[in-house]
Amino acid sequence: MLENSKGQVLLQKRRNDDLIYPGCWDNSVAGHVDAGESSDQAMNRETREELGIEIRGMKKVGEYYNEVHDRGYVIKKFNHLYKASYNGPIENIETEEVARVEWLGLDDLKRRIKQNPDDFTDGVKEVIKRFY
Repeated sequence: MLENSKGQVLLQKRRNDDLIYPGCWDNSVAGHVDAGESSDQAMNRETREELGIEIRGMKKVGEYYNEVHDRGYVIKKFNHLYKASYNGPIENIETEEVARVEWLGLDDLKRRIKQNPDDFTDGVKEVIKRFY
């Protein structure tokens, strides 16, 4: 999760044609660890791929396991949460995966999740519940 100096977190909106959680808001960056890759390496790769930025100083703040059921899919995930402060531009998002990004204040985000939970992935709901 990327956080800025205004106390906001960055969310990415998944494309409407994604198989899982189409059109939903997701964590700043999300992805999978490839074979032979550490979670740190995957976090750096996914940040470059999805947002087109390099982040130094990402800090791993937690891990958790969960299973998500979505339209017949069962997704079993070992999650690693990283946080970093970022105040620069985000101009080169990966449009094949990410429709757009938006900075949201935590109170606004929590309110929006409560009012429209289906607009958000289970991943971002878990992260907000566990770490914010």
